Amino acid sequence: MPSSTSADRTRTDALLIFPPQTEARFFPYLSLPYLTGHLRRRGRRVHQADLNIALLHELLRRPALLDDAVRAQDTGDDRTAVSDWYRRAVADVFAAHIGDLRAHVLHKEPAGDLGADRAVRLAGLALELLVRDTFLVRTWENLGRLDDAVRRAAARPPAASDVPVASLHRLVSGLLGRHRPRVVGLSVAFFSQLAPALLIAAWVRRLAPDTRICLGGQQVMLRHDSLARLPGVLESVDALCPTAGEEPLERWLDALDGTVPLTAVPGMTWLSRSGAESRTGPPVTLRFRDLGPPDFSGLPFRSYLNDALELAIVSCVGCYWGRCAFCSYGNRALPQGGYQQGTATQIADAVETVVRATGTRYVSVADENTNLRLILKAMRVARARGVRVRFGVRGRLEAILTDPEFCLDLAAAGCAMISVGYEGVSQRLLDRMDRGVRAADYQRILDNLDAAGITVRFSVMGQVLDETPDEFEASLRFLVDNERRIGIDALELMVAEPGSRLVGSPEEYGLALDTTDRLAGNPELSYLAGRVGHPLSVRGGPTRTEALDRLVRIFHTVRPGRTHASTSSHPAPAGPRGRGVEALRPHTWVRVAPPSADDNAADRVTLADLVRERFYALPRADVEQRPDGLLTARTERGSRLLARLADAGAGAADPERSASPAPLSQELVMTQPPRTTPGGAPTQAPHRMGLGVLMDMPWGGGRLGRRGIGFVESDDGGGDITDRVRAFLHRHGGDFAYSALAFQPRSRARVRPADYVRAYDRFFEAVPAGSARAFHQTELNMGTPERYDRRPAAEFTNELAARYGFSWVVEDLGIWSLRGIPMPYPLPPPLTEPGLEIATRNVAEAARLLEPPLHVEFPGFTEGGSFVLGHMDAFEYFARLAEDAEVRVTLDVGHLLSYQWLRGRTGRSMYDGIEALPLSRCRELHLSGCQIVGGKFRDLHHGVLLDEQVELTEYLLPRCPNLLGVSYEDPMYREDGQLVEKSRRNYARLRDLVGAWQRGETA
Repeated sequence: MPSSTSADRTRTDALLIFPPQTEARFFPYLSLPYLTGHLRRRGRRVHQADLNIALLHELLRRPALLDDAVRAQDTGDDRTAVSDWYRRAVADVFAAHIGDLRAHVLHKEPAGDLGADRAVRLAGLALELLVRDTFLVRTWENLGRLDDAVRRAAARPPAASDVPVASLHRLVSGLLGRHRPRVVGLSVAFFSQLAPALLIAAWVRRLAPDTRICLGGQQVMLRHDSLARLPGVLESVDALCPTAGEEPLERWLDALDGTVPLTAVPGMTWLSRSGAESRTGPPVTLRFRDLGPPDFSGLPFRSYLNDALELAIVSCVGCYWGRCAFCSYGNRALPQGGYQQGTATQIADAVETVVRATGTRYVSVADENTNLRLILKAMRVARARGVRVRFGVRGRLEAILTDPEFCLDLAAAGCAMISVGYEGVSQRLLDRMDRGVRAADYQRILDNLDAAGITVRFSVMGQVLDETPDEFEASLRFLVDNERRIGIDALELMVAEPGSRLVGSPEEYGLALDTTDRLAGNPELSYLAGRVGHPLSVRGGPTRTEALDRLVRIFHTVRPGRTHASTSSHPAPAGPRGRGVEALRPHTWVRVAPPSADDNAADRVTLADLVRERFYALPRADVEQRPDGLLTARTERGSRLLARLADAGAGAADPERSASPAPLSQELVMTQPPRTTPGGAPTQAPHRMGLGVLMDMPWGGGRLGRRGIGFVESDDGGGDITDRVRAFLHRHGGDFAYSALAFQPRSRARVRPADYVRAYDRFFEAVPAGSARAFHQTELNMGTPERYDRRPAAEFTNELAARYGFSWVVEDLGIWSLRGIPMPYPLPPPLTEPGLEIATRNVAEAARLLEPPLHVEFPGFTEGGSFVLGHMDAFEYFARLAEDAEVRVTLDVGHLLSYQWLRGRTGRSMYDGIEALPLSRCRELHLSGCQIVGGKFRDLHHGVLLDEQVELTEYLLPRCPNLLGVSYEDPMYREDGQLVEKSRRNYARLRDLVGAWQRGETA
């Protein structure tokens, strides 16, 4: 604790710095928040500064820096004309969108036309362009050359330095001036940060000579002895901390206060500039269980390079397995006491503190290898306190995950993602590296996690000892077979890091190491070479070149389908595939390469998507570029090429030139993500489509009162609509702006598109041209508490969507089947907390599997036709589900009234509680024929609407700002297609009401 007589109270006790240059920009790296939290709880004045993200923020505030950097990089050489043009174009796009970039990156506000994903990418690209070919991104052959370069850079006047180096100096000078720290601590987690950290230390030594300087972090733990011998380190740094820094920093400040002798400070190695031997203090005694939660205050934690706010905690120090031969971090945990884990209560405290202090909805558990049983207990404790958060972990494909119930429990507790290392499926190699896992379990584990809705992300390792060609092929085949259910974060060759068992006993693993001062990493595949260690070769194994070729083959062969916890890395294009586009206007971030940058400009138009980093070549024989930038098709092939560009998000079809068979809703043709608020609702009202029709089409021509409505068998075996349906669509089809089919199985056989498309073709051919299309599924079964495989239904739906261009897919949130037995009417899900967690997970999985947008429909509550389990309010339940699963919704007006009647809310009370529904997420209203029988509400689908349904629709229309349309569901009509007489009055009321709403006359 600070002495009452010790310090100058105008000075900061500790300035903690996370230096550039690393890709760790998604959320604050945890070393500073944990150190800060500990020292502040001890009464110390601490400021933490992440200069790795601060460089980006400086660029966003001073965009002219990028112009300066690009001009400095411009060679003027004809041989680099393309590169020079490309860099200038990126800088121009960055400047043009600076307002949107500031809004999203700094404040997490909507990013305009760019959208959040493109804003994040463009900001990252601009930063990399700023630092390109500068001291901050150099890679190093050995530590000696690194140290020499640091000393030369430190001696150079800041004004004579590269643009980003001068900016970094300005940031450091400002921090020292504002805080006047007694101690500066530099946390060096990644090798790429080492040279910038030493440069900052040299600047601090010159600018604030009385300030003490300490270096800590993973790189100091790995290279402690080598760093202590470097002249530049000895000139600038007072101490190295090769252990956890909380207790050493706390006791060092006590020593500076004079309350304890310097020799009592634990965990530090004291460096001497006089040439004397370095001295090491006693070991630390503070245990991980004695630490409190991280403190992010003072860091711009909302302004990191992520689509949304994400923060992290750790549950342990070290790795509870610790035996993997290549892992220096885990291997350090093998000695007694090396691994320390928190208690479930301690971890829950950290989660609760972070969530309540920041409002984050996602927490990464950033251990090297998380104890999954422990984290499950901790998250259950947090949820019991009312803290509901999604989280991700890092671990292994270990035996506990073969238990499907455990995976479901993890998902129910909020687990959205597991990141794992993948070294292949050769058990021989896994055992040799002491991984402690069984390759035979991998498929079952992936199946379990996929069924639970947990995303799995792989870091793939190459040059895995003496891996044979056959072993590699088997490992590649596993990735290909599972590509749709995994993501891939990294591809890297095995590295022999100091402190690992590989380096301790290389001969045991068939390795030959170069133990000179040479350094080896992964410059071809990893950011700034990634992990760095000793050069290695494998006796009897692949050479480095051969191993690298294998990883490149994985890159080109495997198409991972999961990029994060909720979406596919290959999203469906915004519009229906296969339609020609006659004219396309490139987006503002897509530029045409000038003739000076394209030797074949006379024969082609070359487009560069500067955000996605893709080039597209369009033959001038097929596509013409107009002076205003519009691209027009000269040939049918050109029309197809422009359609592919639209699908790729490179531009938008010009509506005046690109006629298509069916005008589409805004939701369908949008080639950019919509503007969204933090709650997920678009900030601009969408196009109002108007009235639509939804038709249940059973096979066999209907039954009971719906005889003659549906599909019937045809002579060609493909199926056809009945004459009655055709007559209705001929008579009334023009009333509707869009049409939707409700799926009914043709037989008990596994569904195949080939068995349905002929009949569906004939249905949509009977609908007047100009109608958009949607699809009502009945097979996703999102309300079931049972395990259920949604993939076949999703794959079937996606194939249909590719053919028909569905604007959305809708299904009631209900239990449609149990144990494979269909329900006569979908039951509402259990209205309990566990039921909500399961349903939310089911919905999120369905949304992830489907390519068209998913609209989840509020369930029905027909008294006597279904029963209700649980006591949660269904409106609030549905709102929480939609928010947590991040989906759009459909409100069936009859279903809403059925619930109100069940609760005794009739008459004017039918409006009570409606505002609790997720109205801003509502995209569609449904109305089907209903009746009140004996005081009980019946959802009969007989085409006759109640007055109450029309009145509630009138109430909802102005309260659903993002509504696309209103569907009249299951109309009842005669053989000649005329609506039955009882339905006509309220159908006409509905049609007029929706027409006025569509025209903007009522809301």
